[in-house]
Amino acid sequence: MWFSLKSPLGILVWLTITMMFIGIISTTFLQSQQEQSQKQSIAKRQADIASKIKFTTEYINGKQPIKEMVIYSIINNKFINPIGPDNTYSEFDLANYENKEYADEYFVDSGVKADVYEEDTVNNKSLIKTTNRDNTKIVAWIESDALMTNKEYTNQKQKDDIESAKIGREDAEWDNSRAGRICNKHPEWGHSTCDRLANNEIWIGMSLDMLKSERGNPSSANPSNYGTGRSWQWCWSGYTPMCFYGADDGIINSYN
Repeated sequence: MWFSLKSPLGILVWLTITMMFIGIISTTFLQSQQEQSQKQSIAKRQADIASKIKFTTEYINGKQPIKEMVIYSIINNKFINPIGPDNTYSEFDLANYENKEYADEYFVDSGVKADVYEEDTVNNKSLIKTTNRDNTKIVAWIESDALMTNKEYTNQKQKDDIESAKIGREDAEWDNSRAGRICNKHPEWGHSTCDRLANNEIWIGMSLDMLKSERGNPSSANPSNYGTGRSWQWCWSGYTPMCFYGADDGIINSYN
């Protein structure tokens, strides 16, 4: 042994090894405690969910729907809350009616029928049973505004179809316009900027690429440096104004 426990060096080495060993044990113990706490938390949450789903299912099975409605707005988990054992709204998102399982990702499509079992006019909520996009049954509280009668839904759908067709025609007209063609090549510029470029407008702060979209490549591009960084002069023969000025970033800061 290269050291003796009776020597100062030996005592120091022994203490160091002992502290490292204690540290490893402490870390392992803390990790074990954290994992156990997480498992208990998950188990408690799952038990709570199971209780809510069981109550919701039994609650619905013991009632008759008061009316049939149609889902108008596509609803997702932010609108749906299963009823809790205390008959209050739950923080949880969805009770799966058939499999009695908890799900946090789902959609109920527009046009799907829903049986309404209870209405809360104060909070604008309705307790419904309907069909998820994956064809499973769900029981949930949703915003009452997402529901319509069949006649209301049919009328609204016709209005939506007319509006959708109108928007489609407007989009097609835009795409075929000069501004639309510019924006199709440079969608990052936005409609208002593309409209200005289609009207051959120029302004301080526009980019060199925007000028090129109006005029093509410049007839000349002349760099200069007077001690404050490189500057550029870009000129287009036959245009007024003819020359534009900026730095390497290509942003126009003046023209003449």
